[in-house]
This record gives sequence, C-alpha cells and structure tokens, in this order.
Amino acid sequence: WRDCGLRKENVDVFVSHRSPRAKSQKKQATINVNYSSDFPAEAEEAYERAVSIWEAHLESNVEIRIDAGRIPDPESNVLGGTIPSNFWVIETDGGDRFIAGDALADALVGSDVGEENLPEDNPEQDVNPPDMETDFNFDRDDWHFGEGDAPSGQTDFTTVALHEIAHGLHYLSLCSYEQGAGECTFELSDGSREAGIYTDFLFEQSDGNLTVLSNEEAFPPNSQDLGDALTG
Repeated sequence: WRDCGLRKENVDVFVSHRSPRAKSQKKQATINVNYSSDFPAEAEEAYERAVSIWEAHLESNVEIRIDAGRIPDPESNVLGGTIPSNFWVIETDGGDRFIAGDALADALVGSDVGEENLPEDNPEQDVNPPDMETDFNFDRDDWHFGEGDAPSGQTDFTTVALHEIAHGLHYLSLCSYEQGAGECTFELSDGSREAGIYTDFLFEQSDGNLTVLSNEEAFPPNSQDLGDALTG
C-alpha cells in the first residue's frame, strides 16, 4: 500500500476536467483531515480542494476522518499511498457478507464502527481513530499545488489526493499474488472466507465469459489459476 502503484511516468498523464459546478454542489458527507506537522501548507490547500469534491459526491451520515502525512524515504518516482485503518466484516439483511474499510463500513452501518470497537483495556486508545491514512512524497520537486491546470512536466497534487482518498474509501483490491499463486478472499475466525467488496466487481474475461475473481470454485484460494487471472 505504500505507494498504491501510483507512480510518476515520463509522460504528462494528468489532464484536468474539473467541473466549474463542483464548488456549488451540495455537501453530502463530512471529511475532517488531521495533517502532520511537516505537511506543507500549500499542499493542505490543494488537499482540501480534493476533500470538498469528495464531500459533494459521497453520502454518509458518519464523519470521515483522515490522517495525512509524508512518506519517509520514498522511492524517487512514488507519488503517494493510502490504506484504510481497519477492515470490517459487513453482513446485509439478505445474508450476504463482505469486507469493507472503515469509511465504507461506517456509511453502510450508519455509525462509527471503529469507535464502537475500540479495545476497552487500552488506556492510550484513540477515541477518534482515523478511517484512513494518506501519505505523499514531498521530496519531489514537480508538484503543482495551484487551482489551475498543472503545467507540462508537473503533477497536479489535487488530482493525486482525489485518487488516494478513493483508496481509503475502499476503491481498493485486497487480492494478493506471490510466487505464481493468487488470493482474493480472507479466512475469518469462524472458518468462513470473505472477499473485499471491491473485489466482487473484478472479473476475468475468457472466451466472452466473465468470472468474478472472488468465486472460489473457479479460482481456489492460493491457486495458480487465480494467479494467472491476476497477471494475465
């Protein structure tokens, strides 16, 4: 998750299509950000623009809390990385179960799942735990923090912040790959296996047919078939 695969290539990949109506759209969610002490002020302004865009497009009655900071000693081409603070098993009224990150779980349940499940025996527990942590590579010298389009050769920080917050909202695959074998579900304490909700929308296409990657009959856990599907 450290860089989430979002890396700067030697091309101008970010093109602005910002809607002039974004500022006037009705706010449907509340996002509060806790910035680290070494987070640049101009980056905060650019980050807040990304926050306001997400607030207009999300629907949740539970506050979304974000910790935003700096990646220590990043690789030179890394832009940023994000991960939800926790993952929770959600069960629907219809009996379906899946894994969701903090912010998504809160929105679906209608209450702060992380805060409700704080360990009672931890005297240093965070009474307002963040839903996600977003970190950025501020060792770079090609960030564009302004409101307008990024000049050629620079990377628009607001665009990258939008992308990273999306991962914290669980636009995030929990599949893994190691030595040819793939994994897209997790074994829970009751012995059942569940997939992340985003994974239920990932498919392999073969001969015109689509097979969801979380289908364990087609793709057994820790199998080469799933490894091939993830890399083919």
